[in-house]
Amino acid sequence: MTEESSTGVAEPVQPRLPAPGVRLSALKSDAQAEVEGRWFEYPEGGRFRIARVGHSKFNEYLRRRQTDVAAANVTRGIRGVRGDFGLTEKQNEDLSVEATARHILLGWEDVLGDDDQPLPYSFEIAQTILTDEASRDLASWILRMAVDGRFFRARAAEAAAKN
Repeated sequence: MTEESSTGVAEPVQPRLPAPGVRLSALKSDAQAEVEGRWFEYPEGGRFRIARVGHSKFNEYLRRRQTDVAAANVTRGIRGVRGDFGLTEKQNEDLSVEATARHILLGWEDVLGDDDQPLPYSFEIAQTILTDEASRDLASWILRMAVDGRFFRARAAEAAAKN
């Protein structure tokens, strides 16, 4: 393709390159995937359904539980981290694990127990995975998947649905 220049000589038209940067639409999250989770393949085997940290149900649950425990602390006279009647460090940690087990680690497949039988998902086992020192690598991987927003973008969810 050519174009006539101001001198009257035909010159090739330079193709328009896309502007550097990223389309905002490519960065949009899939709200449903953030709450309902996506399936992730663990490198050593098994699949885990993981939701995104900080989604609305997770935040609501954590806030409600923190409020309940803080109110109980006032009743019992337990002082929190800052010396007020808030939460102790241990209570904060326990509630974060509880919220993560309930709203972030949502299920698994192809995970076996010590007896080599399929291990059914349960909230209690999820809590154990997240707190057991021997499961630290798995727990860290789960949290890395949950905090990486790239996995919960609308385009990533579309690609996962096609597979």
